[in-house]
Amino acid sequence: MTSPRESSWVVHDHHGILGGLAAAFAVGRFHLRRAEDFFADLGLGARRALGLGRGSPCDTTLYRVLAGQSPVGFEETVLAQVKGHIARWEGDMVSRRRRYGGGGWGCRGAAILG
Repeated sequence: MTSPRESSWVVHDHHGILGGLAAAFAVGRFHLRRAEDFFADLGLGARRALGLGRGSPCDTTLYRVLAGQSPVGFEETVLAQVKGHIARWEGDMVSRRRRYGGGGWGCRGAAILG
C-alpha cells in the first residue's frame, strides 16, 4: 500500500498496517487521525516488527486499507499475524532456556517464595 503523503512514496506492508490498526483500536484510538498519531509514536522496533519500516502510514492510507478490507478478512489477517508473533516469542523463550539452562526460578527463587 503506497502512502500518498510520503515524499518518496513509501510502501507499507498490508499486514503491518492491519496489525497496527488492531493495536491502535485496542488502546482506544478509533479515529484514523488518532491511529495515524499512534503509528507515528511507535518506536523503530515496533514499526519493524509490524513491517512498516521507517515511515508511518497517513490516515488516507489507513482509510484506503480499511475501505478494501472485509471484517472477516481483517480478523483472519490479524489473528494469523498475532499467532506468528506468539510462535516467534515462544521460539525465543525455548532458545533462551536452552542457552541459560532451564530458565526457571532455581533453588534460590523457590526458597524466597517459600
